[in-house]
Amino acid sequence: MKRIIVLLFLVTCIGTVGVSYADTEDEPGGPIVSTKVFTDGELQNKRENSSENKNINSDSNQLNDNSNQTGLRDDLSTDSDNDDSTLINEESQSFWNYQWDMQYVTDNGKSYEQYTPSKDISVGVIDSGITLDHPDLTNSLGSHLENFVPQNGFDGEEQEETGMLNYVNDKLGHGTEVVGQITANGRVLGVSPGIIVNIYRVFGDSLADPKWINRAIRKAADDGNKVISLSMGQYLLISGSYDDGTNDMETYVIYKNAIDYASEKGSIVVASLGNEGLNEQDNSQMLHYLSSFHHVKEAGIVVDAPCIFDQVVAVGGLDMYGNISDFSNFTDKAIYAPAGSTINLKKYGPTEFVNKGFYLKDWIFTTSSTGWYQYVYGNSFAAPKVASAIALIADKYHITSPEQLKQFLFKNSPTINGNKVLKLTDLLNVGNADMFLYMSIENSISNFNIYSKSSIDHSKITLQLKDVPKQLSYIITDTSIDHLNNKMLPPMGEKVGSDILLIGFLMIDLSALLICNNLIIKYNSDKEVESA
Repeated sequence: MKRIIVLLFLVTCIGTVGVSYADTEDEPGGPIVSTKVFTDGELQNKRENSSENKNINSDSNQLNDNSNQTGLRDDLSTDSDNDDSTLINEESQSFWNYQWDMQYVTDNGKSYEQYTPSKDISVGVIDSGITLDHPDLTNSLGSHLENFVPQNGFDGEEQEETGMLNYVNDKLGHGTEVVGQITANGRVLGVSPGIIVNIYRVFGDSLADPKWINRAIRKAADDGNKVISLSMGQYLLISGSYDDGTNDMETYVIYKNAIDYASEKGSIVVASLGNEGLNEQDNSQMLHYLSSFHHVKEAGIVVDAPCIFDQVVAVGGLDMYGNISDFSNFTDKAIYAPAGSTINLKKYGPTEFVNKGFYLKDWIFTTSSTGWYQYVYGNSFAAPKVASAIALIADKYHITSPEQLKQFLFKNSPTINGNKVLKLTDLLNVGNADMFLYMSIENSISNFNIYSKSSIDHSKITLQLKDVPKQLSYIITDTSIDHLNNKMLPPMGEKVGSDILLIGFLMIDLSALLICNNLIIKYNSDKEVESA
């Protein structure tokens, strides 16, 4: 039997200095810039503890030029009635200046002064787990940390997976990056710094079964998470057929039943649109893309699940200028939040892209599974921003209905360039009169169920990486650190950890090894996933 490919909007880092990209038509992946950042004190400790004992320069002053303009709080995990705020001091070495996306969403930090989340609200993150000791995230972890990857992992090929219920360590890095967009409260800030997140791990170090995701959604709803964040999705053929006469209706129903369950329990699901630049309301585009990696015998309707469901908030990406990201799928039923751009990467190639510092305004700076920070792009990093914003709405206005939360979000979000975009100050400024009128409106969001006509036997339902557009592969290049834009992040340190090889995926690592003087950009060919 063929494999149904579940497309995960997923990017993460490779533990080496370099650029890696696998040029494949079948498996879009995702690029990344990973940077390891040290304070002066940490650098000194690294020097003293390093066998190489090399000198590394740190430019912490450069990173704090505008920190006093933000009104950032030292501790946003306090009670929501506590309006005391203090600016982040220099010793905390804020990287706020590099967070153009958060500046856009929060109106340069003003929303942080409007409302602080209480301990009564939480976001359930279904992803690859989390780095538990990341200093910007550890204080936001809730009491529900659960693993849904079974013993031996996907397809029985992940021998290191024990199936331990409480094992949520992030092997891919993606979950840690996503959580940073929601709740980071340290050197970088999320949309709602300090808001509680519960972690549901459905990825080991390769793929996942949608049934694991189904169980995770239900558990996240049972645990009382008002919002459930999913930076993943799957293109499904729900009518017509593949060569073997089957289609994806059974998988569609798996997702639909999980979403229905969450909605009935009072949870709202937020999910990423795909990253192929498709108009999701144009079935010919959707069918053409699906046909590029599955042979469709009889044409039918193709949908992006779980974004297709009415109860779900579908999220697309924006670039720094408020335009829909060049890689983002789009639909007029979505809301858009910063996810980055690949225009300059495609135009200039990776070497010049790094040398000219385009990543600073094109990509998203977030928390890394190394315990530090890195640059990423993709709709994976737009959806958690919206999830975090919805949690604030529910907390501040005491809205309990998922349908009303979705209505509130779309009614009060501004329309820019014809698209609904995430602007937190607008959402937190709704007056009492407007709220009274709003709460009296009948719920207009319809619910529907589609059932499988028959039991469809798929021997394997697999999940595949999905955060990079198709591009050319790149050759080995050496670039001197001295040639890098002097406004880039220069604090560099020893990279720790072994390589993580992913599919169809570009990574630009701006860390410098203690034993090196040059930043090396290199091409690696990653392994492919079966999609027979």
